[in-house]
Amino acid sequence: MPRRRQLLPLLYGPRLDGRSVLTKVDLRSLAFFSVMLILIGLAGWLYLRQASEVAAYAHEIRELERDKERLLREITSLRADVAMLGSLQRVYAEGVRLGYHLPEASDMARRLILAYQPPQPAPATSPAQDESGLPAGSGRNEPQRSARNIIQRLLAQLKAWIESPPGSGRAR
Repeated sequence: MPRRRQLLPLLYGPRLDGRSVLTKVDLRSLAFFSVMLILIGLAGWLYLRQASEVAAYAHEIRELERDKERLLREITSLRADVAMLGSLQRVYAEGVRLGYHLPEASDMARRLILAYQPPQPAPATSPAQDESGLPAGSGRNEPQRSARNIIQRLLAQLKAWIESPPGSGRAR
């Protein structure tokens, strides 16, 4: 029976001589319960800390979602404003207010007419060389020359159209 009393953490019982018994405490059991209490406290503290962080992040997410919705509404409103300001009727009205007007459909003097003229055959050169002095079959500068010729002809037509008086009809 004394062995059983040693296993119990706290022993209460009368003393043999009749005086009150002080409590006997097993130090190993006390240390075990203390460590368990500290671990439970730490686990609770960790849980509360994580829960508060989750709540803070949830609050921040809700604020960001509100901002996102506000910005989407603002973008939609701005797109509507752009569509309204860029409408053809508003552009016409603004042009009239500034003194511009559309030419009449029958006014031939105010039309730009671009006429395509097929390229003329180049004058005959020696079969051994072309204009650049390269052999005739090299073809290195042919795309550059044809693009340059087209641009020069378009610029000449545009210059002729600009210099022509408004009532002269077609410009060539």
